[in-house]
Amino acid sequence: MFNSFNDIYELAKKNGKKRMSVACAADETVLRACYEASQMGIVEAVLTGKRNEISPILEKLGIATDYFEIVEGKDNRDSILKAVKLVRDGDCKFILKGFTQTADFLRGVLDKEIGLRTGRLLSHTAIVEIKKFNRIIQYTDGGMNIYPDLNAKVQILKNAIEFAHAMQIEIPNVAVLGPVEIVNPDIQENLDGAILSKMGQRGQLGKCNVEGPLAMDIILSKEAAEHKKLNCDVCGNTDIILVPNLVSGNAIVKTMVYTSDIELGGVILGAKAPCLLLSRADTLKTKLNSIALGNVVTD
Repeated sequence: MFNSFNDIYELAKKNGKKRMSVACAADETVLRACYEASQMGIVEAVLTGKRNEISPILEKLGIATDYFEIVEGKDNRDSILKAVKLVRDGDCKFILKGFTQTADFLRGVLDKEIGLRTGRLLSHTAIVEIKKFNRIIQYTDGGMNIYPDLNAKVQILKNAIEFAHAMQIEIPNVAVLGPVEIVNPDIQENLDGAILSKMGQRGQLGKCNVEGPLAMDIILSKEAAEHKKLNCDVCGNTDIILVPNLVSGNAIVKTMVYTSDIELGGVILGAKAPCLLLSRADTLKTKLNSIALGNVVTD
């Protein structure tokens, strides 16, 4: 079990370099992250894209133009598909989105002929180290599924629970976010939380403890739960928070990024391999954190 990204980096270094394909790699921050991760000894990046666009950026960064293996792509679609194929064929363990549109990247990941489909729903999880609590919490799904219904939430949770197992959390504590803890038939999020909690109790979600609906104060604070006279093992000890929709999840994480002392990484789950789908606004450290996650959750 990891309490910080430092713990994750330590294991990634012990694992050694794992091969990662980079779709459309002609981006300065992406290439710097690949280089720094390589120097740490946690990744061997295989770049796809146009060599005549990638090489000048490497030169600007002071990196030898032959430092990385480069697979030539004639355009963005070709570069994405070649990066996906490297993972599908087992040559690389996971994939990082470079300088390309998210929709184009996902089309490649889900390509019917050479993609990484599993038949499962794709979902995003943000892995957040909250230094005040000295722990890591997953927030899902603030990046893929806009308004998931109950069936989608079941799949999102299963993805996150499987990821938690890969992060060495044997029985993750799951909190289903709602506005209040009372089951109110007029609030769909609370009904979903109650159903998911019961499904967790009956083993339908795998090895985990699920409680819901729970408001954010008691999810994060055992003292707040005790004050409300709630006896809840998940409260103050949560590994996964299931948010009701994309807007709320995205807002929660971005608010923490700009107002709190946190570290962040992000992964798309549900494909044959982890997909690191990062925003161009994400910092170099966030990209490095995500690469380290890709290392520790793959064989």
